[in-house]
Amino acid sequence: VWLYTVWTHSLCVLLLSTMTYTFTIHGNQENVFANPVPYHRTTQGSTWAPAAKRYNAWKHYVRTCLYKQCRVNVQLAEPLTLSKKTTATMDIVIQWANGTHGDCDNVFKGIADALFTNDKYLTHGSFSSEMSKSKQGKVLVTITLHG
Repeated sequence: VWLYTVWTHSLCVLLLSTMTYTFTIHGNQENVFANPVPYHRTTQGSTWAPAAKRYNAWKHYVRTCLYKQCRVNVQLAEPLTLSKKTTATMDIVIQWANGTHGDCDNVFKGIADALFTNDKYLTHGSFSSEMSKSKQGKVLVTITLHG
């Protein structure tokens, strides 16, 4: 059995044809102590609205967290590509900084939107949340790629 492990602040493991990434998103792109940004539906006409710009910046921040912590070598922090042959599962644990926050499912959707070009091949996922004892928002993310 071939096993390859890279230890950084996060754990990244490759076992046969399965790759697991575990990383932490601290706060958001505006404040590392704040809550994560939930999914924002963007239409063609609202692409340049302030909320859409903020959401796009959040997606870039999420990808940067993955690539820096797991030392994934991807140019320009592009999303991961999934297909029928390469599927994924994603589990997140949200720690809220305060009581003013989005819904868990919208945070999950926003992270999936940021990390995958086609999240329809995200075959399973889960989320849970709790209030942060340190009052610092963060999301613990585990992604497993299959294929």
